[in-house]
Amino acid sequence: YGLDAWLDRLVATVVMPVFHLLVGHGIATEAHGQNLILIHRDGWPVRLAMRDFHDSVEYVPGFLRDPSTVPDFLALNPAYRVATPNQYYWMESADLLGELCLDALFVYNLADISHLLRHFYGLDEDSFWSGVGRRLQDHCRQFGLTHRQA
Repeated sequence: YGLDAWLDRLVATVVMPVFHLLVGHGIATEAHGQNLILIHRDGWPVRLAMRDFHDSVEYVPGFLRDPSTVPDFLALNPAYRVATPNQYYWMESADLLGELCLDALFVYNLADISHLLRHFYGLDEDSFWSGVGRRLQDHCRQFGLTHRQA
């Protein structure tokens, strides 16, 4: 496949769905290694399976693209009635959502991949991260989301 083509496909398959949920819809997931399953065909990334939505999804009411889709948590569980922001699913600031995405996806997943690509294929880590950043910027421009980026 070639390293560049494979890396483009990996970012499109793994990073963009998680990033788009956050920037496009205002929903952050705990997208670390055990919650993401990369489905590939002969080594080519084709799909992403995500798990742990029951307790690893967070949002900020004012940052949601469509607030009407939020479940009525108060009706679901009495514990939510006395809950404070940042205790369960709803957070106080979009910065907290960004931190979750940054830590789970970029630190716990992509940093290891970057290291492995440097070690085994000689890909400079600065080049790796610049490429990921460029793809994120392109995605935001394509979908009109630049105003929602941090």
